[in-house]
Amino acid sequence: GGRNRRLLTDGGARILLSGAVEATRPHLRHYQNAALKPDFIEQLKRQFDEFSAQCVDPDDLRRLCGDLPDAELGDKLCDLSLLYAAYLARIGEGALCAQFALDAAVELLWEHNIFDRTDVFITHFKGFTPQELSAVERMLASGSEVTVSLLADPFGDAEGVFSAALHTAERLRQSADG
Repeated sequence: GGRNRRLLTDGGARILLSGAVEATRPHLRHYQNAALKPDFIEQLKRQFDEFSAQCVDPDDLRRLCGDLPDAELGDKLCDLSLLYAAYLARIGEGALCAQFALDAAVELLWEHNIFDRTDVFITHFKGFTPQELSAVERMLASGSEVTVSLLADPFGDAEGVFSAALHTAERLRQSADG
């Protein structure tokens, strides 16, 4: 886990990302020129934060990039895969990045049943990310009493504004039953 690692600040993450961009730039097909622009690092950081929240890894992107009929999109995904792998390698060498703190917490939840015989109440206004779902599912598996409150209209359109919350509720029901 990340118990004995220092937390990497946003500034530190940008520095590591700059190093990853510099190291991979000669190998980039689509983003080689964009990598020189001042806002490129910030855009990548936001994208990589989203990848982390959705549990996407560089191998997922690499598998997709060759299978796309649109060559430009394939080049973009290949570049993102290369950049993301280089960034993750740099994070792995040092401090824990904030975006991976939840992963470390879930790992600890699996190692230690800290929610045993505990009542847990969670309120959320939309669906959970895969990272968050993993934490809640671990709490459910621990034998604790878990109550989740989601903002939704159970009688409304299943694909409407509350669809993420309704899908999350169904997944949590299945996890609780299974």
